[in-house]
Amino acid sequence: MGENGAGKSTLIKVISGVYSPDRGKVIVADKEVKSFNVKQMESHGIFTVHQEINLVPFISAMENVFIGSEPVRGKFPKILDYSYMKQKAQSLVQTIGVELNLKAPAYTLSASEQQIIQICRGLVANARVMILDEPTSSLSAEEISSLFSMVKKLRKEGVGIIFVSHKLDEVLQISDRITVLKDGEKIGTIPRQNATEEKIVSMMVGKSGFKAVRFHVSKKVSETILQLKNITTNKLRGVNLELRKGEVLGIVGVVGAGKTELAEVLFGLDHPKSGEIYLEGEKIAIKSPTDAIKKGFALVPENRRIQGIFARLSLSNNITAAYLSQWCKGGVIFPSLENEVTRSFIQKLAIRTRGPSQLLQYLSGGNQQKAVLAKWLGGNFKILMADEATQGVDVKTKEDIYSLVREIASEGRAVMFFSSYVPEIVKVSDRIVAMREGTIAAEFYPDEENLEHKIMMAILTEKGGNVYDSKES
Repeated sequence: MGENGAGKSTLIKVISGVYSPDRGKVIVADKEVKSFNVKQMESHGIFTVHQEINLVPFISAMENVFIGSEPVRGKFPKILDYSYMKQKAQSLVQTIGVELNLKAPAYTLSASEQQIIQICRGLVANARVMILDEPTSSLSAEEISSLFSMVKKLRKEGVGIIFVSHKLDEVLQISDRITVLKDGEKIGTIPRQNATEEKIVSMMVGKSGFKAVRFHVSKKVSETILQLKNITTNKLRGVNLELRKGEVLGIVGVVGAGKTELAEVLFGLDHPKSGEIYLEGEKIAIKSPTDAIKKGFALVPENRRIQGIFARLSLSNNITAAYLSQWCKGGVIFPSLENEVTRSFIQKLAIRTRGPSQLLQYLSGGNQQKAVLAKWLGGNFKILMADEATQGVDVKTKEDIYSLVREIASEGRAVMFFSSYVPEIVKVSDRIVAMREGTIAAEFYPDEENLEHKIMMAILTEKGGNVYDSKES
């Protein structure tokens, strides 16, 4: 276990052969591993089931099980041994005690069934150690129960399991020992019988906790600009929320808590099954991203590369993309106007670039993120939604982004700052709401004592925090 950025993913990549360690040793069955690559580690019996399910959608479940380990018969030509594949796949699903239609195309299967296929892949490769990275993030309660039954059967078969999760209750339910990482270091390992939620959170937070330098703390009640009433989607469960003008509202939660899904609803990328959205007191429906922009919403998405930038277009093209009509005359785009505004943002945000015409793909991640923010600063938005806005950027760029967020709020606009990293939420926010499993679990202010511990309890445990009802305090 560990907070976002604690080093869990890096450690997994070393163990699974994606990275080579700078120092130290990896020892498997009393033998030191000398060469690091995925195939080499799989040959040692180490197999990773990644959080992002990676299957070929239009071939059968059985064929997906054997990708990379296809059995063949005959010398020339070699052909796939479908008879063996069918027999072996059936044996594997029986071993782990599940039912699965092996003939069905992968895209027709549920998330838990797709994970079963990935686990079977590891068993085909004779895995002795199975790494499960956030395996329950997209599963229902019933599917989680089935997964845990499967994990217990694998353990009885002699397979070692490394279970990586943000969910304390699940870790306490399934683990024999629990190891906590923080800032790339191992804090400690405790046996399950000695572990409590409070002890694990204390290890994750650290003895003294995080002493953030806060930009601003305010309990002043200003005019409400946005109100959500019982917003429900496939992921969100009755979300009630208020956002005020001039406020930075921190929205914190682990992966899968519903933060991104909430931002997608407000930006017209998803539509609620039920519930109401009020903007400046008027009930609205957000039909599309274009509609959201017209209504005054701006989004810095979680996945910058896929959703936030045009990598093969220039810095200038990216910065002017959201409000393109401002740089047009008579329906014609004027590059001189685009370049003029781009140069102003290069200076304002200290974007390191050769100039407005440089392709965005050649800028660093931090400078790309500044370009995503600049894209909105040229327009008259009312609410900025920043989803994991400091992910993958350096310390200096993080500070620049925090300052920019505070500046936007000081202008009377509102900011929804989504993050899974508790210290930065505490640092930048006027008010904080914690999300867990698709709903608002608790509300906090940055001047509360033991705040980081309280937030961690709220996002990781059912009994943490307080119930948030969107009423004025």
